[in-house]
Amino acid sequence: LKELSVDERDFTEMIREMGFRLKDIAAITPADVIFESRAIDMRRIRSKRGHKRPLPLSPRAWSILSRRARGKGKTARLFPFTRSHVRHAFQRACARLGIRDLWLYDLKSTFVTEKFREGWPEKIIQEFTGNKTPGTFRRYQRPTDDDLRRFIGAKRRRSGNKRRGRLQETPVTY
Repeated sequence: LKELSVDERDFTEMIREMGFRLKDIAAITPADVIFESRAIDMRRIRSKRGHKRPLPLSPRAWSILSRRARGKGKTARLFPFTRSHVRHAFQRACARLGIRDLWLYDLKSTFVTEKFREGWPEKIIQEFTGNKTPGTFRRYQRPTDDDLRRFIGAKRRRSGNKRRGRLQETPVTY
């Protein structure tokens, strides 16, 4: 991320920290930042989807948004550039660093995948990221190589019910 400007880096980190859409982040103004509860009011940003409540922010996201919101007018955009600007800057930075096949939206997928791995229910993650349908949301669930290794290394142990077995992880060596 050192290849990006401070503004581009903040925008990119917000995607990674919150799993929001690019357009949701680009639309944030100081009026949307709730300083008392360290949250973001999503009613204006996601009004079409009927989002009625504020969303709490991770410590890193709060640090970015509160710093950017201080001293700005209520309607000023916190990220003063277009989504395509950030997308192109991210791709240029990846190219300079020799990173291939990494897209800005992969950061949203990383957020979703990590929350699943932490054991959070699908409905909560879906609500937080703002995906309207489960089908759209599932596009962001991407197993990692480690997930696949754990999956293939797990053996089914039979319980009393023949149709259901419990997974028991066994060490996998490669």
